[in-house]
Amino acid sequence: MKATLTLVFCAVLSGCFVPLIRAGPSTDDQRRRAYELLELSDAQNQKEHPLAIKSAQAALALFQSVNDLDGIAKAHHSLGLYHMAQNALVESERHFDLALQFWRQKSNLPKQAEALTYLGYVAGRKGEWLNGVSYFTQAHNLINDQSEPLLMGRIATGMAYLFNESGLPESGRQQYQRAMEYFRQAKRDRSVNSMIMLIGYSDFLLQDYSAALTHLQQALATFESWPNPDEVSLNLAECHEYLGQVYIAMAQYDRALEHLQPLLSVYKNSDNPKDVALVEAMLGRIYQQQGAISRARKSHLEASRIFRKVDDRVNDA
Repeated sequence: MKATLTLVFCAVLSGCFVPLIRAGPSTDDQRRRAYELLELSDAQNQKEHPLAIKSAQAALALFQSVNDLDGIAKAHHSLGLYHMAQNALVESERHFDLALQFWRQKSNLPKQAEALTYLGYVAGRKGEWLNGVSYFTQAHNLINDQSEPLLMGRIATGMAYLFNESGLPESGRQQYQRAMEYFRQAKRDRSVNSMIMLIGYSDFLLQDYSAALTHLQQALATFESWPNPDEVSLNLAECHEYLGQVYIAMAQYDRALEHLQPLLSVYKNSDNPKDVALVEAMLGRIYQQQGAISRARKSHLEASRIFRKVDDRVNDA
């Protein structure tokens, strides 16, 4: 027994045994895994925003561990998008601002313009019109119209939103048309169809219901025949929501219900509480017009409860 132990001890000292301690993942492996998580989060964001946020946060941690500045900035950008989708605007703004800082360190002008554009979107959602215009102007000044049609389309889309929300839908409609042309140049078919939908929404704000229905139904048909349905599920829901609003304005309440009632499950499953509240409020209005007072009261109370919850989350941020 002693002889056996002596032989084992000598073998260890002489390096005959292969160490059992495994090396940790390499920097390249961690970076590769981080990009895989970021790509996964983009797919998850089509239906499950909270899951997308968790994946992007994991990607961010890996990028930080290997000091990959490009990856860090991209992860912050993705987190800004996912939080904006949930109307968590304070968190969204924080991540876009961090992305902007990293892109400034890298002197990447197109990426700076992209971050500024999304900061403009957040400002618009917060009702900060002047800040929104300032961000969009800064973004526009960093890029060339001809070489960056995708960014130009996004800037025009943001300006259109500001015009619509501030009571100038005619100007908003013009900006959506400009954006549509830029997206065509960039060969972004999904964005082109989204602009057709938003032109229809602008028509609705202008009380041109016939034109609104034409554009919205055109966009709806395209989204319904999309090759990858999961990719456009929320675009499709948005289109149904706008059609519901048009039919409410036309007092065609049964048609409005056809478009709005299925949206509750869509928005709940994707964890979009503010959108759930908006749909509940519209349903309450329809039920009231139809004389279904009990159902109307239930929808209005639920909408009020969710709005308060969303406001509390914003105030706690």
